[in-house]
Amino acid sequence: MGQASLATFYVVFAIFTIYLNLESIGTWDANAIYRTISKAISENPFSLENLNTTRFLDEVQDPEQVYDWMRDAFRPVLFGEQEDMSVHASWQNMSSWTHNKTPPTIGSFNRILLVRFTFKRWAVQPTIGQFQPSTPYRLAGGVSRLDAFSQNAAEDKTTLCVPGTGSSEEAQEAGCFQWETGSSFDRVGGFTSFFDPMWGSDAYDALLQRMKQAGLFDMRMGTCTVDMIVYNANVEMFLQYVQSFAFDFSGHGESSNDARSFNLNVFNTSVTKYLIFYIIRVTCVVMLIIFLLLEFRRIWDLGFFAHFRQQGAITDMVSITVSLGVFLSYWIIEQMQPFRSFNFADLQNSSTMAATYVSLCDVARSLQIQGLFIAANLLVVSLRTVSLVSGLHSNLGLILKVIHVSGPNFIAFLALFGMLQIGFVLTSFFAFGPGYSEMSDIGLCIYKSFSMLSGDMIFDKITRVDPILGPIYFFSFYILFFLVLINIFVTLLMSGYDIVDYELHKKGQNEVEKNPIILIFEELKADVVGNILKYGSTLMKYIRVCVDPIVVSIKACCCISAPPALTFFSSRALTRGTAQAERQSTQVQQQGAQDPDQLRQNLIAFTTMVAFMAVWICLMTLQGRGSDSYFTGQTTLSESALEVMFYKNDTIRNFDQIHSFSDVKTWADTAIVGLYSNPTCAESTTSGSMWNASPSCANSNNSQQLLNRIGGWNVGFLNTTFVRLTIQPACFVATESKWASGLPTLRKTPDVSCWNSVCTDVFSSESCRSADGDVVNAQSLSNAINSSLLPETFSFGYDAPGTGLGPFKMLGGLSLSLGVTKEQCEDVLALLDASRWFTENSASIVFDWLTYNGNMDLFTHSIVAFSLLETGVMRRSAESRTFPMNVDTGGGYFDLQTLVLVLFGLYVALLLYHIIDMIRHVAGELAASRRRQQPLRKFFVDYWSEGWNVIETLSLLISLATVISFLVFVLNGFRTDYRFSTDDTKKYVVPNEQVKLYNMQQVVDPSRNQEDDWYFFRQFEIIQGTYGVFLEFAALNSLFIALKTVKIVNRFKIVSKFSNTLANGKTRNLYFIIVINLQMAGFALAMTVVFGTMVQEFSSPLSTMGALLYWVCGSSDLRPLMRVSPTLAVLFFVAFMVVFRFISTNMFLATQLNTFAALVGESDIKAARLEANAKMGMKQVRYHDKKELQAELELERQSEDQVTVKRVLRPGLALQANVQPGDVVSKVNKQKVEWQNTLDEEEYEHIERALVPEPDGTITLMFQDPPRKTFLAKLMQSCSCMTKRRKVKPGRKSQHEAYAKPPAMRPTVHNFWRFHGAVAEVEKDSQIYRPPRGGGGEWQ
Repeated sequence: MGQASLATFYVVFAIFTIYLNLESIGTWDANAIYRTISKAISENPFSLENLNTTRFLDEVQDPEQVYDWMRDAFRPVLFGEQEDMSVHASWQNMSSWTHNKTPPTIGSFNRILLVRFTFKRWAVQPTIGQFQPSTPYRLAGGVSRLDAFSQNAAEDKTTLCVPGTGSSEEAQEAGCFQWETGSSFDRVGGFTSFFDPMWGSDAYDALLQRMKQAGLFDMRMGTCTVDMIVYNANVEMFLQYVQSFAFDFSGHGESSNDARSFNLNVFNTSVTKYLIFYIIRVTCVVMLIIFLLLEFRRIWDLGFFAHFRQQGAITDMVSITVSLGVFLSYWIIEQMQPFRSFNFADLQNSSTMAATYVSLCDVARSLQIQGLFIAANLLVVSLRTVSLVSGLHSNLGLILKVIHVSGPNFIAFLALFGMLQIGFVLTSFFAFGPGYSEMSDIGLCIYKSFSMLSGDMIFDKITRVDPILGPIYFFSFYILFFLVLINIFVTLLMSGYDIVDYELHKKGQNEVEKNPIILIFEELKADVVGNILKYGSTLMKYIRVCVDPIVVSIKACCCISAPPALTFFSSRALTRGTAQAERQSTQVQQQGAQDPDQLRQNLIAFTTMVAFMAVWICLMTLQGRGSDSYFTGQTTLSESALEVMFYKNDTIRNFDQIHSFSDVKTWADTAIVGLYSNPTCAESTTSGSMWNASPSCANSNNSQQLLNRIGGWNVGFLNTTFVRLTIQPACFVATESKWASGLPTLRKTPDVSCWNSVCTDVFSSESCRSADGDVVNAQSLSNAINSSLLPETFSFGYDAPGTGLGPFKMLGGLSLSLGVTKEQCEDVLALLDASRWFTENSASIVFDWLTYNGNMDLFTHSIVAFSLLETGVMRRSAESRTFPMNVDTGGGYFDLQTLVLVLFGLYVALLLYHIIDMIRHVAGELAASRRRQQPLRKFFVDYWSEGWNVIETLSLLISLATVISFLVFVLNGFRTDYRFSTDDTKKYVVPNEQVKLYNMQQVVDPSRNQEDDWYFFRQFEIIQGTYGVFLEFAALNSLFIALKTVKIVNRFKIVSKFSNTLANGKTRNLYFIIVINLQMAGFALAMTVVFGTMVQEFSSPLSTMGALLYWVCGSSDLRPLMRVSPTLAVLFFVAFMVVFRFISTNMFLATQLNTFAALVGESDIKAARLEANAKMGMKQVRYHDKKELQAELELERQSEDQVTVKRVLRPGLALQANVQPGDVVSKVNKQKVEWQNTLDEEEYEHIERALVPEPDGTITLMFQDPPRKTFLAKLMQSCSCMTKRRKVKPGRKSQHEAYAKPPAMRPTVHNFWRFHGAVAEVEKDSQIYRPPRGGGGEWQ
């Protein structure tokens, strides 16, 4: 099997492995459940006894406060969402739930199965000495702290009992706590007690009281671990949440948490999803066996030690071994008891409760350990993928080759770097650790030292700790590491890069590398198809041998002629196609002055492009009005709704602390109701319109309308609705019988942000019920609330997606007007709360309102939305969309609409000019292609292979799209006609066709005014969407206009060297990006598995990639990772920074420097050659085509083998190169021409017409000054003029014989090109006399 085939199959294996492991672990769902639980636990306050103050989880300082936290903060977590079954009476129709209480949940869907409390206590010994009276005992064991995750020798194991407990066995069991290991947390021992939340809050209070009376919360508490297992039926996941408190010898307390997830259904092949997992697992094992057999074959062929001395062999074997170990661990875990037989009833049975809970915890712990092996496996798999892919092309393997070449230097440097780093780490730890938390640990000091190399400034923080040593440490660190050592490292890297690049260039002169994609297809064709044909033909041969006697026998019996030979495959040779060499397009500029025509064209193009960009900038600055839109959005949304604080459970909260629909209701009672706090009455009088605070303002009055103001100037202008509320109901079904006792209902609503999606289509495919058990369909939803309690102008009902005007964006659901007064808003919110829509019965809730600012002449659509996901996570969204409605005229201080339209017209005119110019350019390229007799398909392939052509085409297309979207916005009929007024005769009237289209009520119907408002909401959504599309195209257009400007500027020589540097290095940079992304993907996958459950930024591979890119850019926060595992966090961070920050990113720098040096070297060579030619009277002119040559020069033949310039017809390239009449044409297209063998007799008079251009149509002429003649030579020439010149009709030679191509010259640009390379070599080369093969000679 070839390298490309092996790499391809391994990439397939890597994809299968990644998918299987990530989906089996379910990191994203586990992290979502963890976030739901941790926020619920951490944001509940607790009060301190005898102190009028409250604290939170991270502020627990002593064991007494642990008790206070359990009493006040943890108790609402256990019972806060539990309700009486009378509210859910309809459950009996869909579930066998028999309890009188609903399951205790967190985030609506995460059912708490069981809670375990584990305490560890310090062992003590009597105090000796004068302090014995005040401190009768001290801690024993010689350790500074107890560890909740391991056994400790300094633990007290004496049984604790509540005072007054009897001696009977029953009394001892009820009132005493014994130290045990079997049922304790992680089986590491402790005083353990279990609690089922279904026992009720009274039982919980009694348990806490017994633990306190027994002394578990006294000052001898070493650790207290509270862990519980929750179950989410929506994602079929269990999660063990661990909250631990530890108190050291000084009395200092620390809290930490952990989370371990598992899925007991993952090996159930009766489910399609998990059957696919099983098939993929078997496929991966088969592929691993094949890879292992290939490795054994190589070991057999090369020998054991010779094989492992090859590059990548050890990585291959480690990867295969670790992968086999991971798949073996799946089989071992599958044999654990909970995967084979688990029943929720065992957790509720007091006799089996502990054993069942511990077995589930063993599964969680085993899978957590397996996650470390999976992370290592994914990292090694990605490393082997990089190794195999790097072998497909030299540029793909460049990074690994540079590391290999520079390896000894890197090792020596890193040894020096490490020793110095250790010194600075210890210095920072001892000097700043006591006063700076982020240097209070050795691991944190290592992290901080590397983050300082990435630009993390900590000068102020360490200076506050030590004003003298702080500045010294800071400046010495940056001088030594950032300015000296890092640059030494870059020098070592570039030295290795130059060596590898030189070797690759020598290799490239002898062989042409194939494109990796072409190579993969060729090897797959040879290895796969070839083997199929090979073994297939062998199989057919045996079939023929077996079938031929039967055929002959049938013929003999039935007198049938013999059939033709059984041939199923035509024998054809499998030949590998040769791939074209990778084409590197490098623009070669003239070294002399540019062609005046070309220069003039460039200046015209540059001027028009600058005008194009200037017009566009002015147009979008005036039309976009960014600052106006921003401040309007800040006023109408952020300041009025998002920054509003609200109270819940006697705690002040903000918008980011909304985690349930119950919180949404509390927030709406403050923020949404607060939007109605500044009403005013707009009244039309004979003297004009005016605002007043009339309490009797009525919208039914033809001259009055009640307006709600935000920030004084932003008014709500609709008649019946200021704020609209849209609800998409959730769909629930009964849980499968096996899991029904865990959670009786299962949500079927799509797990997306339903506020901006259609989530009610599920009603047509499922027999949906609400979370309360009520039937959910269109009919029941129309009666979901008591409409009789609403004003007669209000209408309520359910609208299917795309049918009713009421819901937000017509996505379907329930739509309600919150009215135009504060009282109406409060009443509607209370009615919805009483109808239980601020519960899990809703999938999403959207509040949106429209306002107009007359000062800025801008409309604003403000949106606040909430979506409840199936993991219990509440996803909050807020948007403010500001847009103008007036184009030609308007109100407010903005009166430049006419200028905007003029600029738009200029922009369209310039755009048409650029389109015509591009069409003319394409036509010219097409004509040149036809002259070269190229097919049309090749022309388009060649044209689109040029990056600048792609950019220019995309730029024009996006510009056209921008113009079209703006015209669609301008020509919108509603935008043109809409007016609002207090006078009904002047208000905008909904067109009759729209009334019929949306089936609106008659004008006399009381609810018609609300339907009109719903129509206005919809039209404003359409206009805002159109304007938003215009702004998106405008943003893209701005980028591509800038790129197109760069293309025009690139035509000037002073800029072209930089763009050519990017162009020449683009292929190698592209390969770097591929390899670096593969490497980064390995880190991302491993870190997702290790940290994803507890760190949101690392909960999915994509988000982890984003976080790692922040690390590369110098922005990192390691504290969340340190809470999971300090050791792994520091190891990953240091390894990542060394590989990517120091090596991979600097490879781009090395590439650009090397490419720029090569370009400058070639430029110096060319300049030196021109200078040498000038000394010898040599001049070179390059014409774009033969027509340009004929228009500028007339040539004549002076002798049989000499052609000279007869005259210069016009100023142009020839005069720029100082070509004069009489100059000798020495070379054509860089080749010496034997004129007597090239020209026909009829071509003597017009030699310039007979010259053969290059394949691209260009002609390059080399001229030489005429030889200086003595007086005798001139006299002989004058005498010869008196005789008739003899014409000779020479024989013609082939083009290959007439032109002799000189060998290619490569500039010496490695490291010292300016001193030892280009100029000196060209000077020597120009003076070398080289005799041609046919005799004679010439100076070059």
